[in-house]
Amino acid sequence: MKKTYHYVDVLKFLFAIGVVLQHSLIPFIPNGIYSFIDVCCLRLAIPFFFVASGFFLGNKLYPVGADAGEKGGGYCKRLLKKLVVFEALSIILKSIFLLLTGTSWRSLIKIIGRSVLFYPFGALWYIQAVIVAVIILFPFVKRGKEAYAICLSLPLYGFALLCNRYFFLVSQTPAEKMVLRFNEVFAGPRNGLLYGMLFVAIGLLIAKHWAVLSSKRFLTAAALVVAYLLFITEFFLLKGRVGADDASLHIMTIFVCPLLFIVAAQYNNCWISNTKILRNLSTSIYLLHSPIISCLNIISLLATGQNCPVFVLNILLFGILFLVIYGAYKTKKQPFYDLLT
Repeated sequence: MKKTYHYVDVLKFLFAIGVVLQHSLIPFIPNGIYSFIDVCCLRLAIPFFFVASGFFLGNKLYPVGADAGEKGGGYCKRLLKKLVVFEALSIILKSIFLLLTGTSWRSLIKIIGRSVLFYPFGALWYIQAVIVAVIILFPFVKRGKEAYAICLSLPLYGFALLCNRYFFLVSQTPAEKMVLRFNEVFAGPRNGLLYGMLFVAIGLLIAKHWAVLSSKRFLTAAALVVAYLLFITEFFLLKGRVGADDASLHIMTIFVCPLLFIVAAQYNNCWISNTKILRNLSTSIYLLHSPIISCLNIISLLATGQNCPVFVLNILLFGILFLVIYGAYKTKKQPFYDLLT
């Protein structure tokens, strides 16, 4: 029987809600307060999801056997199906939106091409990044060399930091143009090679050594507290320094998110008996929220010539999310239900 990690499911659900709020609540919170909430809370979602993806894939792969390739391939195929379907939908909606706002066909083709290759619309870059990371990491897993993958991915993440929050280190130096050009061509460093590989590899290692880690409750909890305090310190030390892209990547995330996952996975006496529904909801909310936002903005553009007001957008977004997800979960009609969970 597959083990359920109740608090991991709860955190995934809360982080999924946070991702939605991240895209819609900025006008309602003072900038200084929002920047802290954004970086020190909401932005932990993606690296946490990366670690979780590596861990649950690792649970299927370890000990690595003859069917490891089949399991890894099946994992990527399931993600690829979601990526293809929702990216196609996102491309259609984004194209309509851009054309309505005056984007030329030539520019549109360029934007779509870059999106498909490097940074999919609709927040789908995360799924693409996981697929890429798993493909790169699988040879290391088969040979039991996951630690080598960590060594390889650390300097790559270091470059991602320079293209993101630590851009100030190269600002006004000869390397500045290279970093800016990289971000322009590849739509930033948030991808499977520079970002996802490190955290997915950490998740795999956690799964591989879970028998030992699962019992170190006090040690991991204490380490999490220390790491998070250092993370907050890093945030304040970097305030006012020039960043690039979305300025979301930090050094201490490497420690905070894996430790948060380990602590959550160590405890299972949750007050919610069936957290699988929360796990499924986190996936559904993540996949649906961006297409719904796009549809609402397109309708608003056609009706008023402007994007949908944020307050109205939030009300409609959560209302539609509830109706679509409720209908899908109640009927469990295939293949829509499988795509959403």
